[in-house]
This record gives sequence, structure tokens and C-alpha cells, in this order.
Amino acid sequence: MPRFSKKSIAILETCHELLQRLFMSIIIDIDCTVVWGYRNEYWQNLFFSDGRSTKKYPNGKHNKIPSEAVDVYPYIPGLGISFDIGQCYYFAGQVVERARQMEIPIITGSDWDSDGDINDQVLIDTCHFQINFVY
Repeated sequence: MPRFSKKSIAILETCHELLQRLFMSIIIDIDCTVVWGYRNEYWQNLFFSDGRSTKKYPNGKHNKIPSEAVDVYPYIPGLGISFDIGQCYYFAGQVVERARQMEIPIITGSDWDSDGDINDQVLIDTCHFQINFVY
């Protein structure tokens, strides 16, 4: 049975309770690794300047406490974290479906507008998941 490393748990604990519940449910069935939760000013602005984010600090979902975003990637035993685009899309689909079942409103970076069309994305961030709060 898969389980999170201490590092993944520590990162996940920086995230909103709904994201924690979702990924504690996911890890029961699907091996994965938590890479980012809360992101400070240095890292957020670095990701912005590198083109890996469209938001400067403090405007990103990762910049809130608790973080309203998390980056989680599939983990392949014996190989490690998978950044393979196909595996990442498959994993994102599994997460979206589990969130739907748990009634947790999320958006994934593989389909920012949640329209089912993965080919209309400006920024592809397949394994990024954020709470979809309606304010």
C-alpha cells in the first residue's frame, strides 16, 4: 500500500484542509509525491520569472496560509517521481474524479477552465491542483 514520505506529509500540512483530505484519500490507492504546498516570495517570484507560474507573490494560490494549491506528482516504485506528461495527465484525471466523488471543488493545471479541453491551456501545469472557491 502506498504511503507519503515524511517530507510529503510536511508539505501537505501547509495546505488547506480540503486538499489534505483529498490527497490522504488518493495515497491509499495511488502512489504519489507532494512537491509544493505553500510557496514563499522567493520561490513564487522565481517560478514567475521562469515562466512556471503566471502569478507574482503574493497573488498565487500557493502563497496563502494555508495554501490553496498543491503540486502532487505520480510516483513510480523503483523509478521515482514521474514527470511523464501522459502519466501526469492520467494522474490528474484520477485526482479530479476523486475530488468529484468527495465533493471537493478543485481546478487542475491540466484544464484550468475545467471545460474538458486540455488543448486550450496557456500554462500547462498538469499536476497542480487548487481549491476552486467561489467568492
